Amino acid sequence: MDAIEYCREGDAFLEEGQLDQALKAYEQMINLDGSGAYQWHRKAMTLCHLDRYDDAVADFYQAITLDEMAIDSWVAMGYALLDLGRHDEALATFDRSIQLDETFAFPWTAKGNALSCLDQHAEALDAYEQAIHLDAQALAGFDEDMRLAETDSQPFVGKGNALSRLGRFDEAIATYDHAIQLDEPNPFAWFGRGNVFYKLGRGDEAMENLKRAIELDETNTVPELLSMQLTEQADQEFLSRLLNQDEDE
Repeated sequence: MDAIEYCREGDAFLEEGQLDQALKAYEQMINLDGSGAYQWHRKAMTLCHLDRYDDAVADFYQAITLDEMAIDSWVAMGYALLDLGRHDEALATFDRSIQLDETFAFPWTAKGNALSCLDQHAEALDAYEQAIHLDAQALAGFDEDMRLAETDSQPFVGKGNALSRLGRFDEAIATYDHAIQLDEPNPFAWFGRGNVFYKLGRGDEAMENLKRAIELDETNTVPELLSMQLTEQADQEFLSRLLNQDEDE
């Protein structure tokens, strides 16, 4: 097999969730031809799926060494750094991807996520708003039929989170509502909405929204986030009722 065939094999394994086999195929591909950024990027993404973030960062770095304009690799490396808790380095990486091309929305969303991890919520809000602005600009450039397409809901969720942390709850709810309009099955929009209602003492509405978030959450991340946030005794009672209600149904 040549490098292209190993690449195709790796892509097929990755799509099927056979991560170890995908990694072996990409390693064989690189052994035959490691001269392109794409090869290293695919291997690094597989390492991320395997939670091997240190190794992934090294391979993303190899990708951007081969092609400094590989913005996908810059952003993906930044997210791997976030997973390692290296928030300042992640922010610098996202800033570099923005310097390379300011017109893409997704590096601005990534920057907002890094700023949120650093508790710089006002700055995060600015980054999310820039991502939303760029998404809207891109949408306006489509032809008439494509204007019916939706923009990405992720920056709206991030913006809602930043507004919530800044205590701007009405704006946060409106922003989560917009994210849900764009992507109704997004569990994190429902989670954010429920979290705001809980902060406002509107328990029934919080319960309804958080229940919807759990229903949509295929990775079981929402209960983990809730258990990290709701630490007081009254919080624990609410969480117990929410999770037990979900199990009963």
